[in-house]
Amino acid sequence: MPHHDNTFLPQDRTYRTLKCFQKAECIYDITYYFAHQFLERNDRTIDQMVQAARSGKQNLAEGNIDGVTDSAVYREKIRERSAETIANIAITLIHQCDALIVGLIEWLKQDFKEKGGIREQMYKARKDWQMKNWEK
Repeated sequence: MPHHDNTFLPQDRTYRTLKCFQKAECIYDITYYFAHQFLERNDRTIDQMVQAARSGKQNLAEGNIDGVTDSAVYREKIRERSAETIANIAITLIHQCDALIVGLIEWLKQDFKEKGGIREQMYKARKDWQMKNWEK
């Protein structure tokens, strides 16, 4: 049975646990609801708004890059709110998501300084393996 080294490129977190992804998911849900509830049916803006919100969420998912924000809560609560309140909720979430992404980028930069990039980590893992297995 092969040994799995969980310290090298750990995969114990998924993008769905990231606060910024969860906020982006809320932004998508609110945008979808708002566009379909308050804009005219044939308005091209609906598709543009929904696609932009979907892209924000998908970029994080594809980047595969912590938190507990339940998007379903937002989907339920926005049905009780006015167009202005929904727009303000979306703007607030966008600012929160932006701040979280900036923090994530800063953490990734610091992590890179401390641990190096993928090539450095791969080289170190290979050298560690060679040292351990060639000494036997």
